[in-house]
Amino acid sequence: MGNIVLCWSGFKYQKISKTDNPITCHYNPQLAQRGPRHWNQAYAVNEEMLDTLVSGRDLSLVASHIGIGFESVGIELGLTLVVIEQVTFSHPCSLYMQVVHMLTKWKERNGRTATSLVLVRALWRCNDRCPIEWEDILNILQGPSTVSV
Repeated sequence: MGNIVLCWSGFKYQKISKTDNPITCHYNPQLAQRGPRHWNQAYAVNEEMLDTLVSGRDLSLVASHIGIGFESVGIELGLTLVVIEQVTFSHPCSLYMQVVHMLTKWKERNGRTATSLVLVRALWRCNDRCPIEWEDILNILQGPSTVSV
């Protein structure tokens, strides 16, 4: 019997016990990028402006622009599956509150390293698994005057 790995399947991660199965996929949170282009090439973004601590207000605003599949964002941010499940069950009727709670947990756990830049990079790595409204999120995190598409 092989090691247990996590596999992305639709909207949630599943534990798979056999790693020798040819359909088994392994989730790697260290992937450098997702999508056809790197996030700061797809949008004209000033990384220096994003390298600031993210506020609770910003997290609240960003949460309304992240859709179903937000769990993958939590994994990319380094949260455990247990924490993500606790967040999901704490607010079973509100996707918005689940995302806000998850982002708040990330900020609490990471303190001074919880920057807008870290958040945007994690969101970009989830671009193909979770609907994300990029223009709105970048407007929130770096101001409306510097974002161009």
